[in-house]
Amino acid sequence: MIDSEILEQLWAAGQLVPHRITMALDMNGLQGPEVDRLCEAEEPEVDEWEAGLRYPRLVQVRALADLCDVHPLWFFRQYDQDRGREPAFMCSPRKCEVIRDDGVERVLEYPMDVVRATVGG
Repeated sequence: MIDSEILEQLWAAGQLVPHRITMALDMNGLQGPEVDRLCEAEEPEVDEWEAGLRYPRLVQVRALADLCDVHPLWFFRQYDQDRGREPAFMCSPRKCEVIRDDGVERVLEYPMDVVRATVGG
């Protein structure tokens, strides 16, 4: 299966990890309304992606990956697991949304109603 098909399947399944968006932006020192514009979004959409409040469209994920110079699949949970690596973020069976350590909040998944609002179905 080619990367594009995998990307579409993971995106449609809601496997995007909000914290990876935050990590990519932070690693590149990116912030502010210009990021939204470059990701084909309107302020404050990117902030809402990071908070797990809004799920980006696939075209926006691709634009974000280009902006941050990462492969689009890097943003997805299943990407690491399919390649036999440890997932980047661990969570308990009862709660995966947010893990706090050292006072840092990490949003690890989107609620399915948020995903469905973008993906449909």
